Amino acid sequence: MSARENLIGIDLQTIEPIQKIYDKWGDKFVNKILTDIEKRNAPSPMTARYLTKCWCVKEAYSKAIASPYLRLDVSYMHHTRRGVRFPVIHASASKDHKSLRQDVRISLSDTVEYVVAICYLWRT
Repeated sequence: MSARENLIGIDLQTIEPIQKIYDKWGDKFVNKILTDIEKRNAPSPMTARYLTKCWCVKEAYSKAIASPYLRLDVSYMHHTRRGVRFPVIHASASKDHKSLRQDVRISLSDTVEYVVAICYLWRT
């Protein structure tokens, strides 16, 4: 019987600071924090809410795996199945990372001021 490891990461961010950074730096900021997948799935025009959601998902995932040394390319997007949209992530690790089977669930909520992301992983 294999051991099962449960991991959780949470991130809460106000939208206002992201809006201020986006207003100042525009596409330079977008290109720094978003992956190509996220840019393709972004609303037009770009919104600080979307940028904050992407940021929170990445932060929650990074906290869940608790590895500051692991180089990750984490993308957030919505997937639609049977008319229901739910957040999903795509993560690719560097070659030197040992692959473990990971099941990931993301919960993403937002208000006028805040975005919260909760990432739950279990590894077998």
